[in-house]
Amino acid sequence: MLEKGNYLIPTHAAVRALIRPEIQQSMPPDVADRTNKVFEKLLVCHKNAYAKGVKFALGTDAGTPGNPHGTSGEEINWMVEDLGMTPSQSLQAATIEAAKAIKLDGQIGEIKNGLFADFVILESNPLEYIQMLSNSKNIYEVVKDGITMSKNGKITFNTV
Repeated sequence: MLEKGNYLIPTHAAVRALIRPEIQQSMPPDVADRTNKVFEKLLVCHKNAYAKGVKFALGTDAGTPGNPHGTSGEEINWMVEDLGMTPSQSLQAATIEAAKAIKLDGQIGEIKNGLFADFVILESNPLEYIQMLSNSKNIYEVVKDGITMSKNGKITFNTV
């Protein structure tokens, strides 16, 4: 990956959902044990890849069991906790690096005149406390295509 400049998109949320105690209780013990071991190895592999300079971009696998849409902030936080990124690096993985990963840099991924920009307005500075992104109550407003989609955690855009 490093040699070819490919991106790793960790999607820890999908696996973290499977290691929750309430989910593990519904699994046969050997499956729960294997799931935990896979997650431990996943963390080591991702941390090693990051330390070696592999590029990372945000992804969530949102919509998988126990991993609802709207929880990307947790994935950003885990990039800091699990991989050792700085808050700034994790936010870049969610924006400009994600745009580069899907070859849309120069069109999206940054707030710049002439580019498409979806953005969030937060209660405080995530560079000072990245964990705040894990709680949707800290997200004041979500703007997509110039339209406010949600405000104070409530959907405001009506498609009907």
